[in-house]
Formats: sequence, structure tokens, C-alpha cells
Amino acid sequence: GFCAAAGAVGAIALALLGAPRRRSSGSTQVVAKPRVAMCARSGTPTTPMGSRGKRRIRAGRMRPIFRGRQIAVRVNPKTNKPIRYRMHVMPGDVVQVMKGKDAGKVTEVLRVYPKWNKILCLGVNYCIKHVRPRREDEVGQRVQVEAPMHSSCVMHYS
Repeated sequence: GFCAAAGAVGAIALALLGAPRRRSSGSTQVVAKPRVAMCARSGTPTTPMGSRGKRRIRAGRMRPIFRGRQIAVRVNPKTNKPIRYRMHVMPGDVVQVMKGKDAGKVTEVLRVYPKWNKILCLGVNYCIKHVRPRREDEVGQRVQVEAPMHSSCVMHYS
């Protein structure tokens, strides 16, 4: 009956698991050994992370440049101090814009940002800034402001 069928199913399951078989007089008998069940997808160990192939690279403290754009201030890992770019223009210099929508305009440098290699110039590279209302009776507005631009987009003008 039921016990014989259950015993046969258990013997087949143990045979599939690879338990050693012991032959006795005329019949094959399966001997069950205690096995440790591992919760892994495969029996072989996985390869270490370093040799598994190209890792996804994200920007962060060690990678401040992401997809060609600087998204964080570069930091010296030994001293933990920001790395400053050597700027070829200073505030008050008269420069000509060479690239972008304002190419050809002559302007004056208002401010330099050496950690980002950017400069702020007078009257060029306008962008629209949306300003929220401060009080309930005010209305939000759109204000045109000059945005910093990369220092390589300008040259000295004399």
C-alpha cells in the first residue's frame, strides 16, 4: 500500500540526490547519508567581484566626472582638500565668448569658480530662473539671470 509507495518515492529521491548505493542479496538498497542543504543557486562558488567583469561606474567622491560633466568638486584623496583649476581669466578681465549661443560677444568677467573651472560673465549665457512666491499675496515669476559658463569658452580680448 501506501507505505511501500512512500518508501519507493523516498528511495528514488535519495538516488537522484546522489546518495551512495549498497548492493545486498539481489536488490539495490539506497543508504541515506546526512547532507547539508545549501541555499545557493548553484553548487559552485561564485567568482569574486573584482574578476566578474566591468562594474557599473557611478559618480561620487572618487569619480567627480560623470558622462563628460563635472558633477562634484574634485577632492585630493590624501589631504581631502578640493582641487582648484588654474584659471586663465580673473574678475574684471575683458573676454570674448568663443562658443555657445553668445559666441562673438565681448563681455567682462564678474566672478570665477576655480573648483568648477567656470566663470560668470556680464550679459551672456542667460537662463530663466523660476522664482516661487514668498508670501500668499505674491505671484511666482520667471527671472533672467546669467549662468556660469566653462572657462574654455572664452578668450582674452584686447
